[in-house]
Amino acid sequence: MPRFRPPFPAQAGLWDKPTNINNVETFANVSWIILHGADVYNKYGTQKSKGTKVFALAGKVARGGLVEVPMGITLKEIIFDIGGGTSSGLEFKAIQIGGPSGGIIPASLADTPVDYESVTKTGAIMGSGGLIVMDETACVVDVTKFFLNFTQNESCGKCPFCRIGTLRMLEILERISNGEGKEGDLELLEELAESIKRASLCGLGQTAPNP
Repeated sequence: MPRFRPPFPAQAGLWDKPTNINNVETFANVSWIILHGADVYNKYGTQKSKGTKVFALAGKVARGGLVEVPMGITLKEIIFDIGGGTSSGLEFKAIQIGGPSGGIIPASLADTPVDYESVTKTGAIMGSGGLIVMDETACVVDVTKFFLNFTQNESCGKCPFCRIGTLRMLEILERISNGEGKEGDLELLEELAESIKRASLCGLGQTAPNP
């Protein structure tokens, strides 16, 4: 179950001992750095976001799959130079980044560099490294509803703001997608999103409103 922080795992984690939590990608990078050296690794990326990042490129894209790119490459370069543009040939509309709790970045921000600082400025997060390309046929409300439904189902229920707040947001989106939206819905969604982010204990609740 989630708990109040601090202390963070690096201070008191497993058995109340300092605990280092990493994923497979981190360990893969560490082994490469040991073999080739930090100076070589730091040649890739930006000043603050070093190295490379692995993404699962999917959705309405001509060439999908796992791609490893240097930090600082733009979303447009990934979508069009690597992915070959939309698979339908229709206009690119948006890209969902970072998994269920990531965020949706519109085509107008396609020149955004893929580094932690720049992606965060768009309101999204790098997250789990998912990139789902959408063409002009995609309904952003339906996409948002899909990912919010996932986080709502995954909520452990400990935090009322996450347990109930995400459900209320999902209900509003359901009404909007059914053509029953009403004045004040967008403002209420923004208010709920901010409250859920501030009052949730774990990363799932804190990032649930991102999409």
